[in-house]
Amino acid sequence: RQTISQPFHTLFESYNVNVNIFIPPDFAGQTDTVTQRYRIPCHQRRYQWSKNQEKMFIHSLLNNYPIHSIICISRVDATTQTPFVYYDIEDGQSRLTCCWKFVNNLFTIKMETGDEVKYSDLTIPMKQRLSNYTLTFEVISFIGVTTRNEELQICSDIFTRINNGKPLSCNDMY
Repeated sequence: RQTISQPFHTLFESYNVNVNIFIPPDFAGQTDTVTQRYRIPCHQRRYQWSKNQEKMFIHSLLNNYPIHSIICISRVDATTQTPFVYYDIEDGQSRLTCCWKFVNNLFTIKMETGDEVKYSDLTIPMKQRLSNYTLTFEVISFIGVTTRNEELQICSDIFTRINNGKPLSCNDMY
């Protein structure tokens, strides 16, 4: 297990548009997912946050409140001519998707003035505060003789423990 810190701007800001660091599954095209560095595995439930949850989360980042680590599994994509490492998001897809949606102006937050603003409307100091926010990733790598089935069982066990022993329902997985 390894801990990695990533500033917000390296994942979400506009100069990374052609890098495909992370794009939520509901917004990705077929070719986008091939080169993404962070991916949502197919066994994860779809994004379900309410508008209020989104707004509170972005306010947490702007206020520099701590948030939980994002847990990923390190993978190697050998389907391309040049194999590369990518990360399956096992816990944190809602946080990442919320950030992506905000930076892409897909929802607003309420300011102290009462105004509802999109990311593009934020003041430069507020954008800088968000840009410099550090996200922590816990990266799990499988080394040695672990089979794919053993990896899947370990991932399932980790996710179940993170969610207080409450496994996803069939509806959540759908």
